[in-house]
Amino acid sequence: MSPEQERKLLKRCFALAQRGETQLSASVSTAEVSRYTDARRYARELERIFRGRALALAHVSELPEANSFLTVNSPQGSLLLTCNSAGRIQAFHNVCRHRGTRLVDPPRGCAARFRCPYHAWTYTNDGALVGVPQQDQMFPDLNRPAYGLKALPCATHFGLIWVGVQPGGWTFGGLNSELAALRLDEMRIYASETRVCRANWKIIAEGGLEAYHFRHAHRATIAPSFCDNLALYEAFGTHLRMILPRRSLAELPVEPPPGSLRAHAHLIYALFPGTTLLVQADQVVWIRALPLEPDRTAIQVSTLVPVRGPGANRPDRHWRSNHQITCATLGEDFTLAESIQNGLHDGANETLLFGRGEGALGLFKHIVDESL
Repeated sequence: MSPEQERKLLKRCFALAQRGETQLSASVSTAEVSRYTDARRYARELERIFRGRALALAHVSELPEANSFLTVNSPQGSLLLTCNSAGRIQAFHNVCRHRGTRLVDPPRGCAARFRCPYHAWTYTNDGALVGVPQQDQMFPDLNRPAYGLKALPCATHFGLIWVGVQPGGWTFGGLNSELAALRLDEMRIYASETRVCRANWKIIAEGGLEAYHFRHAHRATIAPSFCDNLALYEAFGTHLRMILPRRSLAELPVEPPPGSLRAHAHLIYALFPGTTLLVQADQVVWIRALPLEPDRTAIQVSTLVPVRGPGANRPDRHWRSNHQITCATLGEDFTLAESIQNGLHDGANETLLFGRGEGALGLFKHIVDESL
């Protein structure tokens, strides 16, 4: 984002704050309760959205050296991410091609070869089948190249490892320069927390797309630091960018200095469908949300911190405190998401209401529906 873009956005935030307003949509919108509970709809979302697009499943720092590997769960099942001796990162189904056994159990490690625990079929970290016990007797006509590990499209963008099934999944709606400017590839994961939230994945996503709830839901955590119910949002294809101004906005001069956006606001990049980047002053929080069932979502919250530059020398207590407050705040959102999911079955509502100041929720609803 250019300095001039930052200035314009900050000036727009300042003007809204002065009037006690927020960005408003043209009208109130609604969402049917069945969107969050219907098993058939969920199956369509899983197949057409999460299995049909690229997903960020790891950070490059998790494969730090040649022959390192990582196992991750995804809507495609268990996956094996490897870094070969030349530094090439690849993704495979973590499944032996003989009888379908889980090939690798450890979450991470370093290995050039992987041996199936069932019959000892052996594969390189490039996916090639190189060992079959008693092959001449058991499988005399086996075509080894045809039985290598099943690979998936894999690419590294902005320091994240994306795995998907469609070439179109690598598009970022014109946000490429802004995402590149975050320099996530020059960061490391300081700390990470995982949990399963008993709520539909869309409710999880919606919780991060409005500031109307800050004053009440986050009164004990971040509400005192942020402007009340003030947010700017914009769609970039299927992705959304939000700006959440801090109260320090009032201290800015009429012409904000270059590079001051992150000092006076948090940015949210909601990269459809399951990746959210919460950009703070000197760190980035990566939130990965992947559906498990209509009412269960696996969530990983990782704090990324710089490995070089001015911020790299901050003391550990600084990062630890930031990570803790972020997780506490998101925990408040996740608890409310579970409360919403529980209430959907009570029959009190046939639709949920999105106010004019929650316009990003209506945009997100449209993006999901169009993707189906």
